[in-house]
Amino acid sequence: MMRDEITTDRISDIIQHKQPIVLFSGGKDSLATLSYVKELADEVDVDTLALHVWTGVTLPGVEDYIRRVCRQLRVGLVVIRPKTDFWEFARDVGFPSRTWRWCCRQLKVEPLKDYLRACREPKIIFDGRRKAEWTRRKKTRNYGWDRVTRCWWISPIFFWSDSRVQAYLMERDLPISPVYRVLNCSGECICGAFAHKRSFMKLRANYPEFFERLVQLEAERRVGYTFLFDGNKRTPLRELKKQRTLMEGKQNE
Repeated sequence: MMRDEITTDRISDIIQHKQPIVLFSGGKDSLATLSYVKELADEVDVDTLALHVWTGVTLPGVEDYIRRVCRQLRVGLVVIRPKTDFWEFARDVGFPSRTWRWCCRQLKVEPLKDYLRACREPKIIFDGRRKAEWTRRKKTRNYGWDRVTRCWWISPIFFWSDSRVQAYLMERDLPISPVYRVLNCSGECICGAFAHKRSFMKLRANYPEFFERLVQLEAERRVGYTFLFDGNKRTPLRELKKQRTLMEGKQNE
C-alpha cells in the first residue's frame, strides 16, 4: 500500500461524522468514485450527495445522464451553474488554452467554492482524480485540506489503474456516458483548452450543432484567436469543415 493511500476503513470512519459530497462530472473516474463512496456510506447509514457543475459549455445529454445515474444509485444531486457565461466571456477576453485556463477557474472552481462555503454542516469532498492520468499528478497527494472552503478532500481511487476502474464499472454494471463512449471525455466542459484536431473532428461528426457554435464564436472574435493549434499554427475550426468536405468528396468519387 502506498504511503499516502487512505484505506476504506479510514474513509468509512470519516464519513460517519461528515457529509460525503462527490464531484460527479460524468466521466468514468467520477462514476467509479461516486459508486465507491456510496457503497461505503451505505455501510454506515449515511446519505451521499453528488455535486455536478454545469459549465454552460456542456454537450447535450450530459446533464440527463448525470441525473439518470444519480437516480439509479439513489444519491442526492445538486447541479451548480456558474455566474460567468462561457460564450460571452470568450467573446470578450479570448478562448481558453493550455497556458491560460480561465475556464477552469471561472466555470468550475469558483462556483464550487461558493457552494461549499455556503454549506455550514461538516462535509468532506471526494473527487475522481487518479495518479495514472497525467505525469504532473504523480507528485500530488490523494487528500488535503482546502482553506477557502474549510473542508477536507479525498481522491479515493487515486491509486487505481485504468484496468481496475474498468473492472469495477463492469462488475457493478454501471452505465457509461454516451458522450464518453464517443469522445472519451465527460463532455462537461468542451472549452477547447486541451483539445487536439482529432477531438474537434469527432466533435464535428457527432455534435455538429455544438461544433457550429464554436465556429461562430471564432468568427465573432475577429482578432486571430482560434481554439485549435495544429502543428503549432493557429487553425480556424472552419478549416476543419473544409477538410471534411474535401474528404467526403473524394470518398464519393
